[in-house]
Amino acid sequence: MTARRPATLALLLLGLLGACSSDNTPDVDGQALAGRRAACAACHGKTGIAQAPNFPTIAGQPTEYLVQAMTAYREGRRDNAIMNGQMRGFTDAEIQALAIYYHQQSSPLARMPEHAGARVDNDQGVTQ
Repeated sequence: MTARRPATLALLLLGLLGACSSDNTPDVDGQALAGRRAACAACHGKTGIAQAPNFPTIAGQPTEYLVQAMTAYREGRRDNAIMNGQMRGFTDAEIQALAIYYHQQSSPLARMPEHAGARVDNDQGVTQ
């Protein structure tokens, strides 16, 4: 079984690369994604830096954390009336593309290395 793991991993990575555009984001409709980002910008700022203290800055956050958080909002596992409604209808590819976009933005927050991997330990978004 161990000998098959590298081959399986290589196939998985090739599949992921095939599903991504040249800028390393999943293939999604560019206009649709721009509309999705505009909805995010209303609270989180155009590049993910919130202008109001009651909205979190998402720029520079780890991609995995953003994917987990947005997916949890979409699925109702994380409770916030605004975010639950906003994430309804997002596809996995759109969530991945948005997470990559916001991760790549400059941030006033200390940046966690992407490879360290963020873990969401509870439905309130506490990360450890």
